[in-house]
This record gives sequence, C-alpha cells and structure tokens, in this order.
Amino acid sequence: MPQIIGDPRTPRRSPWDASRAHHLLATAALIMSVALILSTLVATLSIPTAAFQPRGPANGRALAYLAHQYLGNAFGTSRGLSQGRPL
Repeated sequence: MPQIIGDPRTPRRSPWDASRAHHLLATAALIMSVALILSTLVATLSIPTAAFQPRGPANGRALAYLAHQYLGNAFGTSRGLSQGRPL
C-alpha cells in the first residue's frame, strides 16, 4: 500500500505494522466475495421465480422479501425502508 507508511521505529514483525495492509485488504475482499456469492445463492434458492418478476414482491429487494418471510413484518419493513422500498 503506497499510501500507508508505517512508523520506522516499529519492529517489522509487529501485528500493528502498516506494511501488511495489503494482507488485510485481500482478506476483506475474499470474505466479501464469499458473502456475495452465498447471499446470491440463498436468495436464488429461497425465493420463488414468480416473486422475482417485474412488479413482484422480491423484484429488486430480495433481502427485504426474505426478512419479511423469516424474521417478521417489523424487521422486514425496516429492511425495506432502508432500501427505500417498503413491502
């Protein structure tokens, strides 16, 4: 990471060494990639195809649809409002 400069007085093997920022960013990218793939898989397998059609209840808001279905109306509505499209 050229933008991050560690303290030259800090030992190289310190867990707080800024020179290892690329490992942190790579790990975060890997975790988010896996989360994105798994959430897509869950939404695709959990929601009926008809709900994804235009003007269907899950069109563009699959997570709010699943929140309504599995976590109740209060949580589902708050999730929908956070997306700007309540059910």
